[in-house]
Amino acid sequence: MITTNTRVDLSVVIPAYNAAAYIGECLHSVVIQDACPSFEVIVVDDGSTDGTADLVKRDFPQVRLVLKANGGPGSARNEGVRHARSNIIIFIDADDRMLPGRLAFQGRFMLENTRYGMAFGNQQYQSTPDYDANQTRGICNSLEFTELADAYQRLLTDGNFVANTACAVRREVYLDIGGQPEAIFVGEDYAMNCAIARQWPIAASRRHLSWYRQGHGDNLMRSQHTYRGPVRVLREELLGHGQHLSRRQYQQAFDRWCRITNMLLRWVWIESGHSAVVEEMRTLSPLLPPRLYNKWLVVSMLPSSLGRFARDVKQLPIGSLLSRERAKA
Repeated sequence: MITTNTRVDLSVVIPAYNAAAYIGECLHSVVIQDACPSFEVIVVDDGSTDGTADLVKRDFPQVRLVLKANGGPGSARNEGVRHARSNIIIFIDADDRMLPGRLAFQGRFMLENTRYGMAFGNQQYQSTPDYDANQTRGICNSLEFTELADAYQRLLTDGNFVANTACAVRREVYLDIGGQPEAIFVGEDYAMNCAIARQWPIAASRRHLSWYRQGHGDNLMRSQHTYRGPVRVLREELLGHGQHLSRRQYQQAFDRWCRITNMLLRWVWIESGHSAVVEEMRTLSPLLPPRLYNKWLVVSMLPSSLGRFARDVKQLPIGSLLSRERAKA
């Protein structure tokens, strides 16, 4: 039950930036949650210019609206958590939807199992609604929340498997780790997940808890931030906490870091050229291996137009077909 009283069991935090086209669907999916602990809904408008805040005030007066200057999703979530009145934070993004029963299922688990810093489920992808990411990736086989073994190590070796729009965190834990980094626009949740998993148990479920919108132009995963955030996060984890990994795990995580770093440097070369690549590599020291440094020092001297041409060809139907044929060979 949504409430405006001082005492509340759950706080749903929704960062929103120019989300007027979608946030009505999102909020409707939240406010109709029933048979669940009492909850509040906090929308943090992150400097929108499309009337997002006006829509929320007009159509959802029961929702708490926080206004701030644009600072990115991590900044908005941090502000929402600071305003939250409960110790259980439920995250969802403004362009996604909460599936029925989520607050009853996830909220009660977090309230009754206080040793967990986080609990997350699946998000239902718009393009593949039946896809079970947590089971397919070997994260969790149960529809009930179960504790993950080696969660921190797996986050570094396997990547960020926590669905941000389907997770719940304990407010005191969130504040203790310093929230989400505000200088990162993709991967800010990855940094949070790693920090929590280093210190607290994490639980996961196969159950779909949210519906995840794909492919619209405002999605940050289609922007310049796609690789830079995850590269920065994994670099900091390896340099600062690599001792928590076995030698084999460290090598797996390092190899993965090299792969996504290679993709980042390719993007920087295509978009900004040689000098930008050299500057980017400087920020990746001392983890960047000589073989990768030397490769991009040479490749980035070539005209960026060559990289753009190769990228565009690969995106064409014939380019995709050739890539699949090479993979089969």
